[in-house]
Amino acid sequence: MELVNFVNFDFSAYLACVERLWEEHAVFEKRREVPYADYEDFARQALPLAERLVETAPTAYWDVLYHLDPTTKMLYNGKPIFLSRKALAVLNTLRRPYFLQNRMRNVFEIGFADYERGPQQDRLRALEDAWPGLIDRAFSIRFLP
Repeated sequence: MELVNFVNFDFSAYLACVERLWEEHAVFEKRREVPYADYEDFARQALPLAERLVETAPTAYWDVLYHLDPTTKMLYNGKPIFLSRKALAVLNTLRRPYFLQNRMRNVFEIGFADYERGPQQDRLRALEDAWPGLIDRAFSIRFLP
């Protein structure tokens, strides 16, 4: 039931806030060096967005938090554009629920749309045809010869 709820969840308002940061925040402006104050302002606006998911999409919230921790702890690499790249990594982490939802929708469509009454083996073969190597990477099952 949780997977079905996740696949059907409406992330549009959340994603609009995330994309607005990409389009409008000064940390992403083209320039030689990004001031630390711009990154701090970005973080003050971006990091609370994850909290919007805690009640409505707890699985997405957990995933964002899991990937946000190492992203926010990225160490300065000496490059003047580092803060923009760090902000982009945070932004991409905040985008994860949307991309995960799209992948799950694809899996559901392949696994259930045309094979609703078909055997499990046909469903898994359809997944393997769509994403070669997926079965070996993600499932412990093996096809019979």
